[in-house]
Amino acid sequence: MARGKGTIKAGITITPGLKQIGDSFEGLGKEFVDYREMWKRLSPKIGDEANKIWSSQGGAIGAKWQPLTEAYKQRKINDPNLARSGGGRLMVRTGALKRGLKTFSKTKKAMRYGVKKIPYARSMQFQLGKARPYLAVTDKMQRAFLEEANDFIAKKLRTLDRKLGK
Repeated sequence: MARGKGTIKAGITITPGLKQIGDSFEGLGKEFVDYREMWKRLSPKIGDEANKIWSSQGGAIGAKWQPLTEAYKQRKINDPNLARSGGGRLMVRTGALKRGLKTFSKTKKAMRYGVKKIPYARSMQFQLGKARPYLAVTDKMQRAFLEEANDFIAKKLRTLDRKLGK
């Protein structure tokens, strides 16, 4: 989690340790340090998992969200501005937090998925005793990353093999 430009960012940063593999190819390592192609395929898979966490209200990660207090639930139901955007539902006030979940940075070496420019995002994820985690690295995300990394390496090795074979 990082602070920047007056906003709080909450998210997952993925930086694979594949550079060591690339470095071992002595000069051919450049083939292994641009992961943008992999991020493009991985990003929707992370989004699907984040949606499962959201729709299960944290149950998908074993961190079921705490229910609203009765007083706050009634306030949400009775306030016309709040009722319009979710009434008594958990984690819905304006809808900005869920809409904000996305890949917000893809560089050659890292991808960040999460929420940017939502002041309360971090507290909703981590607030002691009241957290309602909406983003986590699930087993399925880890498997997807490993599958994508394996495909990425295999593709790059085939490319190197063709280059060396010429």
